[in-house]
Amino acid sequence: MKGLDTLIRLHRQRLDEKRVGRVALEQRRDGLLALADGLERDLEAERRTAAESFEARHTFAAYAERMTARQRAVAGEIATVDDALAKADDEIAQAFQELKRYEISRDARATRDRDALARRERMQLDEIGANQHRRVHTGRSLA
Repeated sequence: MKGLDTLIRLHRQRLDEKRVGRVALEQRRDGLLALADGLERDLEAERRTAAESFEARHTFAAYAERMTARQRAVAGEIATVDDALAKADDEIAQAFQELKRYEISRDARATRDRDALARRERMQLDEIGANQHRRVHTGRSLA
């Protein structure tokens, strides 16, 4: 039983580590989404400024091109993080299944051990009862 408890503890720790890693990926994704939103807002603000200012119109095309390239790069990073999140979900599911397998095995073993102990106790009580019955019927006293 001690070996299974150790395995369960180990697999629970691995599962927790995978969950922590997934949370870090989610935070990274949230940061990238916020960055993408910020880039979009900045581009829109520059577009409005360029519409109002003649000097800004001359530089807006180059600015828009750089911002679009950054947006594509951020979108690529988001896609990469999404792939990593999907992989992390699969790993968490597998780790959880493995942990449950060990827990079920431990519980089944505990049930077998309890049943075996109860069976031994019943056999001892049956033997005591049979001895008492035999003594009463053979005329011997119980004292």
